[in-house]
Amino acid sequence: MGKSTHREFPEIRSRGVRTWPFVAGHEHEHEHEHDRDGRAAYRGELRVVIANGAGTAGLASRTAKALEGLGYTQTYSTDSISPVDETVIYFAPGFREAAVALAEAMQVWAPLEPKPGVPLTPDGADADADLVAVLGRP
Repeated sequence: MGKSTHREFPEIRSRGVRTWPFVAGHEHEHEHEHDRDGRAAYRGELRVVIANGAGTAGLASRTAKALEGLGYTQTYSTDSISPVDETVIYFAPGFREAAVALAEAMQVWAPLEPKPGVPLTPDGADADADLVAVLGRP
């Protein structure tokens, strides 16, 4: 697994979204996170939903595919219930550190919020997800 670059997320980079600074040699730092119960949560075990709130055709599927290349193998792409202005990463209880790692992998500076008690996607894909990234519009 190599260091993530902005080339993997051209839509995000071209919109001028603030990015996380990477420190050389720390690209694998968050590959193995521990949630609050002490259970290990590996990237490949996390259920990640990428929801397109930007209205840009294919944005969620391209982002999910790029994340799969970084080890997030249980990704699902869909639309969000409504358009959003900025990307937000929602996390299930115990997965805040995994949300931080996802933001770093995506190289975005995004608010991290607990998953709300209402659906974020029209197909309900977010219900059982550990992490939900709702991608904002430019």
